[in-house]
Amino acid sequence: MARSVMECLQKLSRTGRTIVFSIHQPRYSIFKLFDSLYLLAAGRCIYHGPADGVLSFFSSVGFPCEEHNNPA
Repeated sequence: MARSVMECLQKLSRTGRTIVFSIHQPRYSIFKLFDSLYLLAAGRCIYHGPADGVLSFFSSVGFPCEEHNNPA
């Protein structure tokens, strides 16, 4: 169900609509559907940028995440 909702939102975003979505610890299969991210921790932005760059960012600041696991 969650994946179906995300795929629908992704299709809408491809038509020029802006989609704002809040999700807590999505599965990797859902996480990889995101184009860009704004990640918060303790109310502060810890990452803002392309979703495909988040793993290298976390690795660069000392928090490596295994590939195919979501960084949440």
